[in-house]
Amino acid sequence: MKAHYGILLAIVFLTGLCLLLALYHLVDMTRPITISVDEFDDKSGVANIVVRSTSRKHSSKRKKEARSDVSQTLDGNLPNDTADAPQENASAILSLQNQQEFQRLTNWLNQRGIKNFRIIPQLNAIILLNPDDALLKAIGDNFQDISGERDFSLSRPTTPSPNTVAIGWPFRNELLNWLGVDANQQGRGKGVTIAVLDEPVSKTASTANANLRQLDIHDLAANGQNEGHGNAVTSILAAGSEGLKGIVPSATILSIPVLDNSGSGSLSAVAQGIVAAVDNGADIISLSLGSESPSRLLQSAIDYAHERGVVIVAAAGNDGTDAPYFPAACNHVIAVAACDASSNAMAFSNYGDAIDIAAPGVSIAADFGNESPEPFSGTSAAAPCVAGVIAAILSENIGKMTPSEAAETVLSYAYDNGAPGQDEQFGNGVLNYARVANSSNPNYTDAAAAGHFLDLDNASPADTPLLISAQNTGNTMLPSLTLQYWLKDTAYERTFENVAPGETVTATLAVPNTLLECFIVTSIIKTPATEATTENNSKTSRIRVKTEEPSEP
Repeated sequence: MKAHYGILLAIVFLTGLCLLLALYHLVDMTRPITISVDEFDDKSGVANIVVRSTSRKHSSKRKKEARSDVSQTLDGNLPNDTADAPQENASAILSLQNQQEFQRLTNWLNQRGIKNFRIIPQLNAIILLNPDDALLKAIGDNFQDISGERDFSLSRPTTPSPNTVAIGWPFRNELLNWLGVDANQQGRGKGVTIAVLDEPVSKTASTANANLRQLDIHDLAANGQNEGHGNAVTSILAAGSEGLKGIVPSATILSIPVLDNSGSGSLSAVAQGIVAAVDNGADIISLSLGSESPSRLLQSAIDYAHERGVVIVAAAGNDGTDAPYFPAACNHVIAVAACDASSNAMAFSNYGDAIDIAAPGVSIAADFGNESPEPFSGTSAAAPCVAGVIAAILSENIGKMTPSEAAETVLSYAYDNGAPGQDEQFGNGVLNYARVANSSNPNYTDAAAAGHFLDLDNASPADTPLLISAQNTGNTMLPSLTLQYWLKDTAYERTFENVAPGETVTATLAVPNTLLECFIVTSIIKTPATEATTENNSKTSRIRVKTEEPSEP
């Protein structure tokens, strides 16, 4: 009751502020708008979050329309528009249709004394280093069904600006508690290998006792190419010190450096790294890197991993756009967006049809290799959170689950948020270990207040629908779930009967457009059952819609 009383006091205060703002503006729904949502509860305080007006739902066949076959038949000129990212060099990647043609081309090059090339035989691929047009044309004239693309750079995601990070509620050293992970159970991850393709990883204070292997196929570790990004990713997974604990401290971490100390690497290096991870026993591959450019070679490497049962998890990018970011936007990859400790989507996090799940990505305490833990933000931090939870579930089910089955369980038991069901900001929902760990407990009972979503796509001249959701997050049927919600001084209530496990129920409230300058909504759920936790039973949001004048053409 004290928690609810505090929320109501906050509502009274914030409603007054909203009414003052509303006196000055009537919202013109024809103008471009930005929605911001401030959500708060007694556990995590206040957060100021930008929420985009994106499509509410998308097809279950979400992956990934923006991909294209970027290769073309060789005629002496490779396509220059295959990579928007800066090209590291003029190297060419040649993909052959089968092993026989791959071997024939390899022999052809050797017979002509051409030595400046590398091979990825598992993918029937050859990387020619700085070839001239005459060589490419000769290859095209002598070989059928061969395609090529330029090698280009991939890098760690752009570092989110301090301003965009500051508006999110930080995780700090509470990541495990937030996920529902018992930090005292140090056996999590045993028997599972996670490959980290990043900068080189070195033993740090928090990972001194971690099971760390390094496969330095590009000599990056030998040359001291380490700025700490790979260390930070690894610490989220496998830290085991008193001051910092990872999600799966007993997992084996296979570090395969593919980025240098500027955070940059090449398409071919990443593809080779993925293949090496598979061939060296990885169950899961964590990729906190990418580019806006699609690639046939990259998809081939991912297909190679998928066909052998290896799960790939990748950062969705930190550019705050719906532009596809690869490899997250490739088929057979789990694309991870970032949320804060109030489960709100972050403005810097990419969104769109590619997103599979949202995970912690705001000021997580991580070990970059310096004297003490530092805040780590972005989808770079979110991706290893998902990889770690998949590894934890897999290690608890060795011999009973494949990596792919563990990954599917994690996605299926995410907490719904935002628009009801799958959406462009959260995908399947928000990562939560506790719910996944109880997925096989038939008596696990829980329910949660879910999203507050302003449905601008269906706004009328008079009002805009607000979708207020709750979810049965347990494994038992709820005979009833009562959703209470407040807008201004008016209380509403709706009861849903026989809510199935995992089901999301939604009440729709028509919000007058005159209130959209600023309004507050609170929802509280009640069930007759004894729930595993009641900390997720309430949600309060302050939603502000700001009009922006159209820019000059």
